[in-house]
Amino acid sequence: MVNPTKRARTEEQKQARRRTILSAAEAHLADVGFESFSMVALARVIEMGKGTLYIYFETRDHLLLALFCEKLEYCSTKFIATLPETVSDHEFASVYNDILSKDPVYLLLASLWLGTAQSGSGPSVDEQVIPQKIKQVMEQYSARNLFISNACRILHGIRSDV
Repeated sequence: MVNPTKRARTEEQKQARRRTILSAAEAHLADVGFESFSMVALARVIEMGKGTLYIYFETRDHLLLALFCEKLEYCSTKFIATLPETVSDHEFASVYNDILSKDPVYLLLASLWLGTAQSGSGPSVDEQVIPQKIKQVMEQYSARNLFISNACRILHGIRSDV
C-alpha cells in the first residue's frame, strides 16, 4: 500500500495512489452500500486527507465512475478470456452471467449506471430508494436461468438482423 501521508511525486507513485484509492473505494462500497458511501468516510478509511482524495477524483460520482470502468474492464477481460473459440448463445450467456454475478460491486455500479441512463438521474439519495426496474435487473443476475433465456433471445434477434 502506498503511504497516504507521503506526497506522490512521480507518475508511478500517482498511479499507485489512484489504485489504492480505487481498491479502498471498492471495499468501502461493498461494506456500506451506495447511499452511505462518502468521500469523507473513504478518506478516513485510507488515512488520507479529504483534499488529497479530491485531487485524484473531483467528486464522488467521478470516483464511482472510475471504479465502474475498472470493474467493467476487468469483467470484460475475464469474459473474453473464458469464452471458447466457438460458442453457442447459451454458452455465451452462461459465461457472461457467471462472471458478472460473482462481482456484487460491479452489479451495484452497473445497476446504478443503468438507472441513471434510463431515467436521466440516479437513484434517489434523499429517499435511499433504488427504482424497482433496477432491482429487477439486479434480480435477473441472481435468476440465472431467466437471465440466460432472455440473453439467448436477444442474441438470436441481433444475429437475425445482421
